[in-house]
Amino acid sequence: MKKYSLLILLFVSLVCSVRGQIVSINADSLFANLTKIYTSPVVYRIDPSVFSNRSYVIDRSPYEGDTLLIKKNKYVIQNGPDQKNHELYADLAAAFWRAGNNKAAKKMALCIERSRDSFYTGTLFHSAGNVYEYGSFTSNFKNEASLLLCKIGIEEKQYRQALDYLIKADKVYKIKYNCGTGHRWYMDELRNLYAVCYEGLGFTNKLIDLYFQSDFLNNEDCIAVLLKKFSLAERRRYLQLALDNITIVKDEWESLTYMASASGEPDSLTSRYTNGTGNTVLFHRKVTLPSVRLKNGETITRRHFTEAFTRSLFYRRLMGINEKEDSPGEESSL
Repeated sequence: MKKYSLLILLFVSLVCSVRGQIVSINADSLFANLTKIYTSPVVYRIDPSVFSNRSYVIDRSPYEGDTLLIKKNKYVIQNGPDQKNHELYADLAAAFWRAGNNKAAKKMALCIERSRDSFYTGTLFHSAGNVYEYGSFTSNFKNEASLLLCKIGIEEKQYRQALDYLIKADKVYKIKYNCGTGHRWYMDELRNLYAVCYEGLGFTNKLIDLYFQSDFLNNEDCIAVLLKKFSLAERRRYLQLALDNITIVKDEWESLTYMASASGEPDSLTSRYTNGTGNTVLFHRKVTLPSVRLKNGETITRRHFTEAFTRSLFYRRLMGINEKEDSPGEESSL
């Protein structure tokens, strides 16, 4: 019975209205992989021949209910989104992508991204239900569709197109997380996608700028790019200049650390210290150094940042400590 149902679906012609035009989706390829997605889940990894030992993975393993979701909603896929089913339509686009069917996912995501319908053009607010709204967030269907189109573009090695959709998701269809965990998760995803696009396009300088915006002292991808771009002599010169130019700005307040109590007792004060911000010039770029952990009673000094910098994986690898002298790196064409 399942085989007959699948055959029937293969003859369906699917359409979506976008800006007054009809985008046709041929069903012959939409359901081709549905019978094998669970025996062979899809996980897309960056091509190691193009990227520098990248560990970043775009995981598109299917959810358990994806096949059933798609098969149950032939009518929605065929007739396109409306006021009642627009959220389901977006879920179906993501389900097709997880199922390994980029063709269907791409056309449905394009339908959403190009739509002028009010149910796709607005930003939704999701309340956390507390007085400070900590944990609340916003969402946007066009943001989700643009991120999906970015990932498809990366897989198809269409990095310029992927970057264009990523910029739309980041700058045009903005969303916001009012909690540290959600915000950090989302920003990490954006940074990873920007990194893949920049590296795929050969934008080495943009890639370095991106890495220097976060904790670069422990970022092996950042280290790999700099090892490739600069010779050992150049790296040593730039790192020494960075050490010589470290400056600090002390906080005007004292920081306090508490240990939470599980027994209902007041939280106990464990340490108090005065922190600050460290800055320097690194490979011709003004950068903010990652923060330093201080002990109880300490006040930040230039020495704290200098020691953290020289002990870091970043410094040791680029200085060639405990590694063979390397040859001059390949200069970027950009």
